[in-house]
Amino acid sequence: MKKSPSLFFYDHYRCILFVASLLVIFFNNPSLFLAPRLWMEEGSIYLSYALTHSFFDSLTATHQGYLSLWPNLATAISYQLAALENIPYITFLFALIAQILPIFLVLKLDGDGIFHSVESKSLSILAILFIPLAKEIWLSTHTSQFFFLLSTSLILTSWHKNETSEYILKTSTLIFAGLTGVLSCLLTPVFWLTYYKTKRNGTLYYAIVMTALTCMQFFIVIFSQKVLRDISFDPSIYFSAFFIRDLLTPLIGWSSALSIGDEITLLMAHPMHHLWITSLLTSVFCGLWFLLLKEKETQNKAFFLCFLIVTLFCVIFSLGEKRHLLTDVFGHRYFYVPNVLLCFCLINSLIQKKVLKKDTPSAIGFLFIAFLFMGFSDFLNLHQRSEFYTKEETLLIDNTNQKDVKKSETFYDGDNWSQEIRSYRARITTVRPIRLHPRGWLLIID
Repeated sequence: MKKSPSLFFYDHYRCILFVASLLVIFFNNPSLFLAPRLWMEEGSIYLSYALTHSFFDSLTATHQGYLSLWPNLATAISYQLAALENIPYITFLFALIAQILPIFLVLKLDGDGIFHSVESKSLSILAILFIPLAKEIWLSTHTSQFFFLLSTSLILTSWHKNETSEYILKTSTLIFAGLTGVLSCLLTPVFWLTYYKTKRNGTLYYAIVMTALTCMQFFIVIFSQKVLRDISFDPSIYFSAFFIRDLLTPLIGWSSALSIGDEITLLMAHPMHHLWITSLLTSVFCGLWFLLLKEKETQNKAFFLCFLIVTLFCVIFSLGEKRHLLTDVFGHRYFYVPNVLLCFCLINSLIQKKVLKKDTPSAIGFLFIAFLFMGFSDFLNLHQRSEFYTKEETLLIDNTNQKDVKKSETFYDGDNWSQEIRSYRARITTVRPIRLHPRGWLLIID
């Protein structure tokens, strides 16, 4: 049976959007495609472990206190299949698959809101590509859990058709998402709430899948006997980070938002200022919860709930001191997914207009355009990097006596992996760790 012209156009348009998305990722930094690198913990932890352990041990290692299947699998397979010089090509492929997966799901799946039409899918892909993107998660397997988290939210809010191919796609995505970090597991209650609202069998099936995966991660965390990180909740820090990183950053960009964060940090040093700032930002947060309760459209409510849950737990489980989230350029990875989810809410509101008053669509449209504009500006400056080392970089350099390591001039600056391996093989009597990206991160091979 011949396809109708509209379906023919729709299929080809989806292919064009997918290829265009790949080109955007490529032209942002072609060198990552031509000469891939290992990024931070991807080399210093995951590959380092894979080099000295069996495939099964590498696959099931719980380096952070929980199972992180995707980087485990990427480094274990790359070590088994490739020479040391070519390992980054395989880990890069894994990272690219995880990063392009949310875009593929937007194009593949059907539903209301962002899945409804070619226009809504195009806007959603622009949001994924150009909402202020965390430099730390760009084409790296050890941060792929953030793209899996975004993919999980897309599966949650899409229609569920009784097609074998769709069940395989969604189930496999959820398995990797649920077993790669704990972030996707946080959305398990939203799956059950969505099922309670819709009573759809497909939603019930995926809720059961996510529950099983969450239980697995829970027992892994309990029995790994590793201290995950400093888990704490300071309301003033949380509401400030929520306001600065989730609401202001997409509108005014990273640098301007962090400047405001500096000012808020100074003001909060005074007890009275601390009280009224916390009260004001708490009121903003409660106002958003009120909007959530008033929302009647199930998909938008699910996106909004995912946004609030992810924001809360990303701050609670973030590494380092929480106050640094207000002022430091690092930590962007904790806010990329909430920024995109909030943009999805705006897209849904523009398309459906069920909650908006007649005089407000233009305001929502303005916010969405501002989000994309600031994200695109940040995308063009993706290579910029601050002039200081992270705590982990300093420790690595100090512990290995590498005093000749220079600060990176750009965020992607670092030594060529192949050249590093050739130098490593040429050394007979001296031992020097292999330099990773960014400069200051090292892989020590015994």
